[in-house]
Amino acid sequence: MPSAFISYAHEDQEYVLALVPHLQAAGLDVRYDRVALHIGDSLIRAISKEIAEGDFLIAIVSPASVESEWCQTELALAKTQGINKRGIMVLPVKYGEAEMPPMLADTFWGDADQHDVATIARQLGAAMTAHMRGAGDEASAEAAEAVPPTARPQRSGNGRAEATVGQIEQVADKVWDLIAEWERVLGGASNVRDLNDEQRRLRWALNTLPEVLQLALPLVTRLSRATWDEYFGAVRPDEVEPDLQEELRSVRAQVEQGLPITRRWRLGRDFGNVSAGRRDAVAHAWEIVRGDQSRLVTVYISGTAMASENQHLPQEVARAKETDGRTVVADLVSLDDPPEEVSVTTAGVSLAMPD
Repeated sequence: MPSAFISYAHEDQEYVLALVPHLQAAGLDVRYDRVALHIGDSLIRAISKEIAEGDFLIAIVSPASVESEWCQTELALAKTQGINKRGIMVLPVKYGEAEMPPMLADTFWGDADQHDVATIARQLGAAMTAHMRGAGDEASAEAAEAVPPTARPQRSGNGRAEATVGQIEQVADKVWDLIAEWERVLGGASNVRDLNDEQRRLRWALNTLPEVLQLALPLVTRLSRATWDEYFGAVRPDEVEPDLQEELRSVRAQVEQGLPITRRWRLGRDFGNVSAGRRDAVAHAWEIVRGDQSRLVTVYISGTAMASENQHLPQEVARAKETDGRTVVADLVSLDDPPEEVSVTTAGVSLAMPD
């Protein structure tokens, strides 16, 4: 079975989450948990182990990833010095009207701006299968290009998707107005009644969204209905703002890009440090909640990572240490079936626990 790992910018995770099931349905062994890159992250460090185990690198080339360090320099280094030594094939996917870097212009690349995720998955599968059968790069590219495309739905400027994006932005505006009022109440410049008025405006904006989108915004919904004693008086605005921003960004991206709308999990209780068993690690347990569903996620941070200086670690590992694994769990809420255990090592974050 051909195996591939996907490198992508964090901003493009919605597209990757939509693409992966189609690749898996095509019989491909796909890994992507180690290589969700943030701006400035190291591709070489993130994929070093994957190169030793995989056959293909699928690179999502988007405006966000083009701005990152890996697409400018490290992908070129991997392509010329690391990957080619093992014959690993790089399969780029152009996404979000990005300009394809010159280093990848001479190879097959899928065009996600022209084709839907099902077509892109079939093209990638055809290229991988041909390559595994011994065909050269040119023949593999021809196999991919021969895949008949699925018609991509066209959206007019007056289409429902465009209007819904505008509605989500209106909800976002009301969220930031509410947070600003919350800060004024905490500073003594306003009162709780003014905060309640902002909540009412946010509820009105939420009610303009289709139900599927309301269900995909549990943190925003909670903000609109919370009381002072249970919420506003118990936490600080800067503690919840990043998660609210990520939730709104994710749903907006799904709508704008015509991707399936996923009902997101949200972070629940922090159960603190728990036993790591025989693992040389520090373990921290977090609850995630979706509707009436609840799941416990345990983050294991290796002893080596804990003992290492943060400046020598991947950014996601340093963040995991600083937040007791909270940032790791926060990245899982977009998954339909998040894992119950996550491993954090000096190499990065993995959804698969080591043997």
